[in-house]
Amino acid sequence: MVMQLLLRKKAGSLSNSEWGEFLRTMDHIDDLKKDSIKGGLARDKWQDVQLMSQAAHRYSGTPESPNLVETLMARCLVNSMSVTDATGSTLGTCLSTSAALLNHSCNPNCIFVSSGASLSIRSLQPIPASSELTISYTDITTPSHRRQKDLKSMYFFDCACEYCTKKLTCGMPDVPATLNNGQPPAKILELEVEGERLQTSAENATSEEKLKLLDEAMNLFASHKSIYPLWRYPWPSIRDEMRLLQWSLDHLSVAAVHALKAYFFIDPVLYPIPWHPVRIQRVFVLLKLLYELQYHIFFSTDNGHEMEGDLKRYSINWLSVNKGLEQEIEAAIPKAFGTDSSFAEEYRRVPKSESPEKLGIRVGDVPHGPHKIASKISETLMLKQRRQLTAAFRRGCRKQQRRYESNFAKDNDTTSTGHQASAGKYEPTHHGHHPEPVNESLGKGFYLAIAALPLSFAIYKFSRSTNESNAESAQPWLTRMIRGYDNWHKSYAERNAMHTKMVEQAGHDRNLFTNSAPSALVDLSFPEVFNTGSPYNVPAGHGANLDELINHYRRKNAEQDAKTRARMEAKKEELKQRDSAILPGKNPPGAPSFSAVSPKQ
Repeated sequence: MVMQLLLRKKAGSLSNSEWGEFLRTMDHIDDLKKDSIKGGLARDKWQDVQLMSQAAHRYSGTPESPNLVETLMARCLVNSMSVTDATGSTLGTCLSTSAALLNHSCNPNCIFVSSGASLSIRSLQPIPASSELTISYTDITTPSHRRQKDLKSMYFFDCACEYCTKKLTCGMPDVPATLNNGQPPAKILELEVEGERLQTSAENATSEEKLKLLDEAMNLFASHKSIYPLWRYPWPSIRDEMRLLQWSLDHLSVAAVHALKAYFFIDPVLYPIPWHPVRIQRVFVLLKLLYELQYHIFFSTDNGHEMEGDLKRYSINWLSVNKGLEQEIEAAIPKAFGTDSSFAEEYRRVPKSESPEKLGIRVGDVPHGPHKIASKISETLMLKQRRQLTAAFRRGCRKQQRRYESNFAKDNDTTSTGHQASAGKYEPTHHGHHPEPVNESLGKGFYLAIAALPLSFAIYKFSRSTNESNAESAQPWLTRMIRGYDNWHKSYAERNAMHTKMVEQAGHDRNLFTNSAPSALVDLSFPEVFNTGSPYNVPAGHGANLDELINHYRRKNAEQDAKTRARMEAKKEELKQRDSAILPGKNPPGAPSFSAVSPKQ
């Protein structure tokens, strides 16, 4: 997102007004730095901001300063929102300077709904005039202490709304003052911490290990259900992960049980508004799951779970169930998403059951709720099915009557006998004349089967080799032809062994890279290798421009040569002066003196 902003700013496609609105949003850059120095909750976030901003500044080639790019990255992290599809799955993030102006509340009166590339604000309750529009910056289904922690680590403020002041979650107390069985209220917090630990451990585990950990967490809360309600964090999120895991393993009936439990006992508590967008998205997911489950029950030859086979024995009116959920979604779409939203388009693409209008049911005649709608549609369907069965029985009787009258006309050349008249018009008669017996041929199949026996023996006989000494050549020709492909088994085995080894090695490498902690010390026997290819720190001779370096040492050498020549000239001048100081006939100072000696001596 920061790269797009920088590139658009560099290309001139981002107007100054849009750029100014984005720079007026909150960045919390000072809070991130202070918290990083103190070692707080946002320590890792500040490191991520620094690394991502450096990468964006380098690869975008922007003329902006690195400090400004850091503030841009912080603004995107603080003010961006998630974009979801019709099932509530996150597709990406979006940034809106207008949406960033709304404040937070743990009991918001608005919610953001994404529809393709657009973002809309939907009210959750009647809002009086001149009242503030509020949204939730965090998950409002979590306890107050969890919400306070998330808001402090991301947005650096303490929420002082009514729900946080009174420690409420969706209008209910986080921890009751007294429990039913006399246990201390701190027991709920202990269960919450243990459930979070199991849920965190299951994030990076395999499917089998994840199933065991989630099942252990579910059993932990189920054993304390007298003090730990179904809707309290983190039990609903663990149940959702269990539903998705069972769905991915094709245990559709088990996944449907978890989804139905959430539909009847959890969602009405966490999202009490019947047309809440999150609640309708979850109903849509439940409907798609039931569609797939019904296909496996009625059309698939392989039941992935024994419960799916048991469901066949129950008289479940699946059409009524489907229509109840479909009508609940259709009634909520105008308020929750809008008739022109991407959710409405996705819902219209899903094959529907028979519409209520065709059954004679109007939407206004049935109160909201799938159990009430299902009962009304069930009654209508039963009446319609009885009428259809009655009409089919009458059509069958008339068709059978015409068939009997036609057979009777062919078998009798005379008029009706007294027996036929007394039998009635629906009773056939068998007293007509029968045709003469004729000789029937055995057919071509019989003769082909008889001819195939000697032909098969002849092929087997002449396919054998005349060289009986060679055991391999003595085998039938068909056997030798089949065994000519035995070498394929060896090549297939080698290929499978190689593929298995590659998969095992890839899994080993993935486990190594995932679970190995990064080393803080890099010990290199040849440190220059670390900088090879870097455009900013290149060893000598690795492609850098050395002209300036060569000129530098040339100047150094010229200066050194000038100094040497100056010293040599000074020495030469000194010697010359010493030579000129010696007079003729006199010894120079310090020279030995010689006296003349007579030859006689």
